[in-house]
Parts: sequence; structure tokens; C-alpha cells
Amino acid sequence: MANVNLVPLPPAEAIKYFRKKTVGGRFSFAWADVWQEEHAASFVVAKAMRADILKIIFAGLDRALAEGRTARQFANEVRPLLQSKGWWGKKRQFDPVVKKTKLVQLGSARRLQFIYDTNLRTARAAGRWEIIERLKKRRPFLRYVAVLDERTRALHRRWHGITLPVDHNFWKTHYPPNGWNCRCIVMQLSQRDIDKGKGKLTANGDLAIRGFGQTRPWKNPRTGKVSQVPLGIDPGWGSNVGQARGDILSRFLAGKLDGLHEDMATAAVADLVRGPVFARHVLGLLPGFLPIGSMTDQMRDALGVSTRLVRFSQATAQKQLRRHPDIGAAQYAKVQKNIASAIILHEGTQNLVMFFEDDGRWWRAVIKVTADLSELYLTTFHRVAAAQVTRAIASGTVIGSK
Repeated sequence: MANVNLVPLPPAEAIKYFRKKTVGGRFSFAWADVWQEEHAASFVVAKAMRADILKIIFAGLDRALAEGRTARQFANEVRPLLQSKGWWGKKRQFDPVVKKTKLVQLGSARRLQFIYDTNLRTARAAGRWEIIERLKKRRPFLRYVAVLDERTRALHRRWHGITLPVDHNFWKTHYPPNGWNCRCIVMQLSQRDIDKGKGKLTANGDLAIRGFGQTRPWKNPRTGKVSQVPLGIDPGWGSNVGQARGDILSRFLAGKLDGLHEDMATAAVADLVRGPVFARHVLGLLPGFLPIGSMTDQMRDALGVSTRLVRFSQATAQKQLRRHPDIGAAQYAKVQKNIASAIILHEGTQNLVMFFEDDGRWWRAVIKVTADLSELYLTTFHRVAAAQVTRAIASGTVIGSK
């Protein structure tokens, strides 16, 4: 009889969510510096103000998630690396918000446990939401499940047993985890489960009794901004971690992506260009335009434009398909992948030329700038020889590189 391997598989959806985060582009001195859905795009740790420190912690968490490592194993791996970089114990550090140097706690055994718990809980919850969305036609309901011991928050205890459709607004704000060290989860149910008594659909009136829809004002000590926080949910936790990246993309579709932090905009565009909607757009099948790249703020400022988004229109997609039928969605995704490190030059009065190397081949993208400097459009994209890049750089002026 063949041996059966009962080792659990890594949580693929959670790993995918975690690995999509950008590391080293966003920093926070305090947890309130980065708010709710921003965490879906950026990996930050309070007072880890250097990219090398963030990368050490991120790599350790990635291995812990993929290999099922414990908090102790995670700490044993990253602690000596953090200590060698000087990120350990209490030290003086400059706070960029109040512009003062303070004595603060950097790395410690307790902080590593906290970092492990918070990141793995949220990654698993986000991965679980992807599965929920995939199965919601067959299992269209969610049931809130609290641990129900002496450590359980009073309102989380009251939410235990709430059963609602997956698309109900309750899950936009109350999908767990709902705070620091929150241990609540959800169960996904079918209509048959409901009929068999595994859950009873909750009426809206009962939701109100249990506190849904009620908020309290909370003033962010870092920014001074006052927000309405749902009762029973810790500040900064009142969003669905699984929906956050989709919400960022929705902001683009509503014309609001330029107002987001560059990491969030980058994450939204990167998700889009790898998806099925963009694949149809590349074939010239969708009207209008979609983003194909999001520049860094540094590049936007160097170019003197008011937007970071590079748009790709249906007309250009159709033209490209006729001229370069061998270029598909996977190749167009290289624009976003390489935009931050691209070489950019002027071509005429309203065109920019972007060169970048990927997998040993050079690519050329021409970007048109509107007269009022408010919009950027990709007009041409194709492979080029390295010699052509060398000649272009020698004869032009590089205005953006990183």
C-alpha cells in the first residue's frame, strides 16, 4: 500500500496575498501612520524605518507562512539578523511626524511574537476571503464564530453566530480579525447547512441590537484626523482585508487612484495587468482605457505631470495587435513591473520614451503626455536592440531613472 502524506499544504491564497505587498517603499514610525487597506499594498512594521530591516522581517514571515513555521522558529531566524543590523532593544530614533528624536523600543521577543501573529492572521484571513468568493455560489452564507472564553471581547461574543450572505455590508467592516489579537473566524455555509440548523440567518433588526452600524469617534494621534470607528473594532481594523486590494482598484475605476499612496496605486495596477480583464483589453475587446503602469511619485515630479498613471486605450491595443501580434498580456505586464527602474527620455514636445531591460531583452514604450500635463497614454510598445537603446541615451536627455 502506498504511503499517504498527510502534511497540510501551504495556504496558497494567503501566500499570494502576502507576496503581493511591496517592501521598502513605505515606512511607519507608529502603527497609526499606515491606515487599514494600505496594509494590503505595503508591508510595514512600526519603527522599522529602513528597507533592509523590513526585508529581513518580511522574508522570515514569508517562510513561516509557506512552511508552517511557529512564532519561535520565526523569531530564532530573524532575531540575530535584526541584532546584527542594530534593530534591537531600546534606542533613540527620529519621529518624522513630530520631528523629534525619541527613546523607543525596536526589536524584542514580544514584538516579534506580535508581528508574527498580526501578519499571519491577516494573510490567512485575506486568503480565506479569496476562497469564500470562489465558493459563494455554492456556499453563499458566512457565520461569525468567536472563541467564547474569558479573553473574548464583549461585542465579539455578541457577534458570535451572526449568519449573513457573503455580499452583506456587515462583512465589509466586521470580517475578522477585528482588532489586535482577535481570534474570531468565519464559517462558510450552504443553503443546505442553513436548512439543517447549522446557522440561522440574522435579521437586520437583530444586527442593530448587536451593535452593527454604531460607531464611535476616534482621533488619530499621528494625524489629528477624526474617524468614525465601528463599535467593537479596534481603530485601523474596520475593513475587510480580503476585499482591500479590490477596493483600491475600484478607486481607480472611480478616477481616484492618483490620490492614493504610490505603493497602493502600484499594487492595484499590478493586480489588474495580471488579470483576465486586462487580457481581454490587450485584444482590443474593451472600450475606453485601463491603466498599464503607475509611476513613482519621484518620477511623476521629475516629469512635471500631475498624474502617475499611464493609460492604455482600446485604439492603441487594436493598433498594437496589428503591428505586434506576438506581444500579449504577459509582455504588457512588464511595463508596470519595470516602470520604477526604467530610463525615460523626451521625444519631441509631448512624447516620452521609456526603455527597460527584462529577462535579457530591451523594451521601448512611447508615452504621450497631454498638453495640460494631466494624463499619460501608452502609444507604442515593442522590443528593441540594445544598440538602439545606447544610441537613444547618447543623443537624448535622461529625465527619469531610479
